[in-house]
Amino acid sequence: MRAADARFPGPTDRAAARLVRRLRDNYEVGNDTWKNLADGVLTELRNAHDVGATAAVWIVKRSLAGFRWELSFWMKETGVTAPEPTASALEQLSVLPTEWQPNPYNSANGIHPYIHLIAALELLTARPRSEVVEALEDLLELWLAYTELDERLFGIHPRNITLLESLVKCYRASRNAEGVKREAPEFLVSLSGRRVSRSVDFLGGPDVLRGFASLFRRYSLNSLAKRALR
Repeated sequence: MRAADARFPGPTDRAAARLVRRLRDNYEVGNDTWKNLADGVLTELRNAHDVGATAAVWIVKRSLAGFRWELSFWMKETGVTAPEPTASALEQLSVLPTEWQPNPYNSANGIHPYIHLIAALELLTARPRSEVVEALEDLLELWLAYTELDERLFGIHPRNITLLESLVKCYRASRNAEGVKREAPEFLVSLSGRRVSRSVDFLGGPDVLRGFASLFRRYSLNSLAKRALR
């Protein structure tokens, strides 16, 4: 992650940089529930007004840089030959043992998708910024691909659904704010035309109950893709 940080340093605006550092330090994994931590970050972003929006834009772009760094690292480690750290590289890596696959939840840089990214997306949905449309599109492609390929025993974490839906809402708001009609991304068109669903983990219960519940709790990725295209 240090290499990613070097390529994508903090915000150039000093006030936004100070805010980002505070959000990293004060809202760490394990200090509270995912929702409470994200809500705390969102409150601080809102209260900072324009500085908060600048910080939110940086968090979105840094989250994309971090995901790509994870992909690039494991591509080099495993010899995957995809030209870029994109969804196609994720697909190639998905057939390898779990310990050789990228971890997009890596928060070594202090920015966690379930906390800081979700909060930034919520802010930018309410205050759309056209300059993040491309980053949101790329993040959405990566997270949709990762979720489609995720075959963990008990299903995907409910917070993963919150992240995906936040990405879609923010993507739509930012795209509309741009004032220019964009061509529908191929990955969304393709996914919307297939039937793809994932089991949702029933957290907190015994393994037998979690396994049973996951058979009936499913989340449709193709329906989400259709929403993103509206």
